[in-house]
Amino acid sequence: MPPQEPREPQEVSRDSVEIRDDDAISIQEALTLASEQEFALGKSTLQRWTKFWYENPGGAVRCVLVTTRGGKIYKLSRDNFQAWAFEQKQNDKSHETPRDPMRPSKASRDPARPQETSGGVQENTNRLKELENENMQLKIDVGVRKQLLERAKQEMDDLRSMANGLLRENGSLEFQLRQLAAPKPKKETEAPSQNAPVDNSTHDVGTSSV
Repeated sequence: MPPQEPREPQEVSRDSVEIRDDDAISIQEALTLASEQEFALGKSTLQRWTKFWYENPGGAVRCVLVTTRGGKIYKLSRDNFQAWAFEQKQNDKSHETPRDPMRPSKASRDPARPQETSGGVQENTNRLKELENENMQLKIDVGVRKQLLERAKQEMDDLRSMANGLLRENGSLEFQLRQLAAPKPKKETEAPSQNAPVDNSTHDVGTSSV
């Protein structure tokens, strides 16, 4: 069960908060540590706690704001966070109000969490089941739509391939039709040769003398 919203701790100057380099971790690294401890903690929830620890020093976890090339990011104390996550997890199991592991119980400055009634727990459990069912349904819908898109893409590829094949076949048939429709060349008739010999000889006609 994730931690509830924090309450105001005693005031401590931000300037007095320091974290060693080897002890400083980012929010993402803190989430990894929580996962290793099997402590359910969402990123948005941890971000709210981190902002709270920074704006209200003196809580269970020391927090500073560091300026980097990418901008300003929060850094947490690894030791503080591991102890806080462990106690939060133990409190979830025992249903006790969480206390700051770094301070005596009477002077606890860790954000307290009120006990929940059985009705509230049941309501949260039902809501969680509804969200899980909705998440599962969304995954199923996404999977079905992905399959439909892949099928439609395959059909489009098949149609495109078929169209290209028909175009090639049509071009081949058109070429064959042009070859069949072309007129055959006519054979030229042989003309008499102009170089054939001509008989120009004249026959002498006999004249009779009178």
